[in-house]
Amino acid sequence: MSASWSGLRRAAAVGLMTISGLMLGCRAEGSEESRGDVVIERVSDPLRVVEIDLGRAIGPDNRVVEPTDEFRITDTIYASVVMLGRANSATLKARWSGESGEVIDETVRTVTPVGETIAEFHLVQPAGWQKGKYRVEILLDDATVGQEEFEVS
Repeated sequence: MSASWSGLRRAAAVGLMTISGLMLGCRAEGSEESRGDVVIERVSDPLRVVEIDLGRAIGPDNRVVEPTDEFRITDTIYASVVMLGRANSATLKARWSGESGEVIDETVRTVTPVGETIAEFHLVQPAGWQKGKYRVEILLDDATVGQEEFEVS
């Protein structure tokens, strides 16, 4: 009985080591894990901006409804910023500028994201936009993480 018990313990130990080795070998290098066709974001990953969209309207989830980079002079321009990861507190800024680089407006939001978080920025010109090219730059903790150009015609 002792030989049988010893063999069983040894088989269990080898099985555990094999499973542990497989788990370590399959550990995701980046911030996402794949399970079939589904990508799962780990909420403990550092915060990063993964998408910036511009449009004329946003939905209840702060996502731009129909992305565009062409606007009319009477439009409110929305920027939807999708972040993934976690931060106790982060500063997200939208810096809107004109064709010559002059800053038209800056809007700052303090966010405490966990997982996917979507922030919304918007800018309206009550007297109407001047026709031309513009840009919105998105900064996360004062570091530029993306920019989108748009045109008013």
